[in-house]
Amino acid sequence: MTLNTVLKNLHPIMRQKIQNLITHLTQKNVPITLVEGYRTPVQQKELHDQGAPEKPWMSLFQYGVACKFALSVTNDSAQGENADNSNYWGQFTEFAKAEGLETSDSDKSQLQLPNMNVKTLIKGQYPEGGDESWANNLELHITYWTDYPKPPVPRMGDEPISHLSERDEKSTQ
Repeated sequence: MTLNTVLKNLHPIMRQKIQNLITHLTQKNVPITLVEGYRTPVQQKELHDQGAPEKPWMSLFQYGVACKFALSVTNDSAQGENADNSNYWGQFTEFAKAEGLETSDSDKSQLQLPNMNVKTLIKGQYPEGGDESWANNLELHITYWTDYPKPPVPRMGDEPISHLSERDEKSTQ
């Protein structure tokens, strides 16, 4: 499974916070990198089929409000003064909190926007401040996902983002 690290697929608030975090990690030579941003419902189904508890559309990743990071220490960098990996994760957590991000209760490498709940997201109660890049990506995956339950297409103002949602609306009639 190919993991997605394209920042434009994230909600714009998450995108900006993650970009700031990546910049800070790079400036401070903390070898922790983004390994996954937006996760499609197909990818979530694959993970669920392999034992992950969350079904498609029941993970924050499908809404672009969660990301996963990993330590990328090489043998050379492990010899440096920051060789203690827990120190890297401590700095990561500190920088993430400074950006207003939460770490997952179950996985310190997963960050998310605070106060996000999949039970409200699947009802279409999306965070404010969405932009076309995020909404178009979400709409595409909602529209072509044929299983239910699934969330409604995001709207910018009173209208769906594009004609793709017409396909979804017709399929539910």
